[in-house]
Amino acid sequence: AVPRTRLPQLGHAHTACGAIARGRGVGDLGGHLGVPRRLGAAHVPGSRFALTLRALQVVACRVAAALDLVRLPGVADRYPKQLSGGQQQRIALARAIAIEPSVLLLDEPLSNLDLKLRMEMRVELKQLHARIGVTTVFVTHDQGEGLSLSDRVVVMNGGRIAQIGAPQEIYETPANRFVAAFIGEATLFDGVVEGMAGDAVKVRTDGGLTILARTEKAVSPG
Repeated sequence: AVPRTRLPQLGHAHTACGAIARGRGVGDLGGHLGVPRRLGAAHVPGSRFALTLRALQVVACRVAAALDLVRLPGVADRYPKQLSGGQQQRIALARAIAIEPSVLLLDEPLSNLDLKLRMEMRVELKQLHARIGVTTVFVTHDQGEGLSLSDRVVVMNGGRIAQIGAPQEIYETPANRFVAAFIGEATLFDGVVEGMAGDAVKVRTDGGLTILARTEKAVSPG
């Protein structure tokens, strides 16, 4: 088992920055993971407010802990142009988790990366989630990302939930035609239900082929 890691606490009583850092419930990363050009890697949202020496020390400790989590110790003083693309991705993650959010929202964070870096970041995100244990909502149009990174998948269609379930459940027993086509390569047949055969439904396709498909509930012929 991988031990979970908690960053040093920044209490409400220290400063306004402390209250903001602790009170912000969502760490948000959009489609572009990076560091603002004029800010160093160590900048944490909220740290522009006036700080006491004690609070500065706590912030510095939290920054160091966050950088350690993403395996980038010693880069706090660097600017974006001094970081590689992969390092900028991990710095963006460190900035989001430094405020200890209750929920981490990743809105297509890997969409702008090349395939090699995208695969590397999948591993980074999976390991990071296991270590910090923060509830993470990962939004993606990449079926591979959704199935490989998630404990639970929500498939949306036109703003409505099409199916909710574990990755294996979604892949093996899609709830409808949309989910089956969306979640991966699928062979779809049009046909008519002839009846039940044990825990499977018997379907005759338009081409005359008879198929037995597993189902969790009885289906009426027709």
